[in-house]
Formats: sequence, structure tokens, C-alpha cells
Amino acid sequence: MSFRVVEVRGNAFERGKKYGELAKDLIKKNLSYYMNFWRNHLRIDEKSLKDASESFSEAIEEFDDELFREIKGISEGCNEPLSSIVLMNARYELGWLGEALKSQGCLAEGCTSVGTLPEVSNGRTFVAQNWDYKEHFLETTIILKIIREDAPDIITKTEAGIITQQGINSEGIAVAMNALVSSEDSFGKGVPVMLIMRKILDSADFSTALKCVYNVRSNVSANFMIGAPGEVLNLEMTPRGVSCLHPRDGIITHSNHFLRAHLEHDLRDRFISVLPDTLFRHERARRILKGRVSFEKISEALSDHFNYPNSICRHTDERVDEFTRLVTVSSLIMDLDSRTLFFTQGNPCLRSYRAERF
Repeated sequence: MSFRVVEVRGNAFERGKKYGELAKDLIKKNLSYYMNFWRNHLRIDEKSLKDASESFSEAIEEFDDELFREIKGISEGCNEPLSSIVLMNARYELGWLGEALKSQGCLAEGCTSVGTLPEVSNGRTFVAQNWDYKEHFLETTIILKIIREDAPDIITKTEAGIITQQGINSEGIAVAMNALVSSEDSFGKGVPVMLIMRKILDSADFSTALKCVYNVRSNVSANFMIGAPGEVLNLEMTPRGVSCLHPRDGIITHSNHFLRAHLEHDLRDRFISVLPDTLFRHERARRILKGRVSFEKISEALSDHFNYPNSICRHTDERVDEFTRLVTVSSLIMDLDSRTLFFTQGNPCLRSYRAERF
């Protein structure tokens, strides 16, 4: 059992339409899940959803009209309203619109990311992540391969219906993303985090990829670990600015709280109280990786069970309701030199990694 692999080619609209056609059943399942989540758990009314879709549509088209055409193609291919597909691609931001989460920030991904440099990993550069999210997505996540003539090809792990999430491109540029929540985050018109990840993977070089985070306007916080063969940096994005973290001793790790931006931009972290295991996950990963790093050692770090079930390798916590609890939906290890994305469907302690290459 593994995630469905969807490969698309052509211009932006054609790629989106083929994506929508090949993943139609999974997109519809995800859309049904999110509509129920937004309406019944976050208590977002229909007018607010409509207004949000219009606002994000405008922001996405201003940001990159080609990506907006791709989203239009997804809509046509899966025969669902464009407004609904736009909302799915802005699902990270919608967490700030609902009543249920206003007091504690957005219960988004609870992820652990690691990066390693060639001097500690036998000449190779790795970016890796456990993507912790809702159990529903164990069955509706895909591996999307985007083949193009005028831009780098992309391999991305993504929820069916979303344009891009974590992944790698044919130039060896890779991105992992962790949720962050600050006291300055709010709902408003801005570029969705999912579109920022896509723009990073559209980049032909490392400096262009970094610019994608520094040049964007966002009302929410998020963490991007970005790598290229030979280098990895970590960018904490907030509404007040971006802070950069560099590897130490060839290793960099991050989880779901600020390590620098709260000091540089005078804001408070609002996610630690929701997900306190963030305080140790990144440091445990660093200690496990210390020394010489290999693919197997990264897998060991991502399979760590300290504080089970709320560990780096996160398992179902039956004490928490289904809309709130997180599990490791996928573990990703990206070898930037060989341009390979290794992934699991579910916990890496239970599943073997599969490889997708260009």
C-alpha cells in the first residue's frame, strides 16, 4: 500500500486539469472532509467561506497568474467549484478564521524537520520531515510529479487538490514546512503558505528560492527549511518579518516553535501551549543525528518514540478527538544530490520508504 502517484505535463491549465482528472475521487473526499471541518468544527459560515475564497483568489492571481490557472485546471478536472479548490489551497490560513481556534492558534501540522550538509553525510545533502497531520489524509495524499519544459520539474507530497506541499525539484531545490503560530498572526488577504512552497519549488537556484519567502506578504507564520545540493537554511516567516537559522556542525533541525523570530520581531509563540512536545522534538532529532549522518540515521531520528504517542514518530492518541489529534501521515527524506524523494505512507517505524525520481 502506498500513496497514488500522479504525473502531469503541459501548460499550467493542462497540468491542473490532468491532476484534477487523475485524483478526482481523492480530491472530492478531501473537499468533503474540509467543508465539514470548517463548517461544523471551526463554525465558519457560508458567507465567510465565500468571502475568503474571493480574497484568496485575488491574492493568488496577483502573486502568480500561472499558478492560478493551474488551480482553475484542477477545478475543471475534478468537476468542483473553483471557490472550493481555492479554499483547500488556503486551508492553512483558514485556521485563523474559525471560532474554535481563536484562543489557541491554528491546530495545523505538528511536524519535525531536519537538514544535513555534505561534510557530515558522506558528501550528500538531505532535507527530511515527518508530516504530522489528520488521520483522514493517510488515504487521500498523493505524490504529484510535475513535468515541464520551461521550468524545473517537481516531485511533491501533497493532499489531493492542493497544488504543492513539501517536495524537491529537478535542480535539487527542496522544501519542508512546519506550522508556527505567533501573537501577530491573523486572518486576512495574503499569499497562502501552500503557494509559497510551490514558488520555492519553481525556483531554478537557491537564492531565488529564499527570495520567495522574503518577498511575500503573509498574515500568518510558518517555517520553511530550504535546501540545495551543498546547503540548507531555515526561514521562520512571520507577519513582522523573516528570521534565518543556519546549520550547526552540519545539522539543522526544527519543529513547531520559534527559535529566533520571536526575539528579532518582538512577538509571542502561541503554539507551544497547544503542542508542547515541540520543545524537545527538534533537539532529540539533533542528538540522534550527531556525528556521521546516513539515510538510515535520518530514518532512525524520524522513527523516535520518546513521549509516545506524541513523539517525533507520532501515533494515534485516543485521548484526543479526531479533528484535533495528529499522526505521522508521511515521512519524507529528500536526497538533494540524486534528486530523489523517499516517502512512507504512515509511520516510518511501520512502513518502508519508497523512492520517486525524475
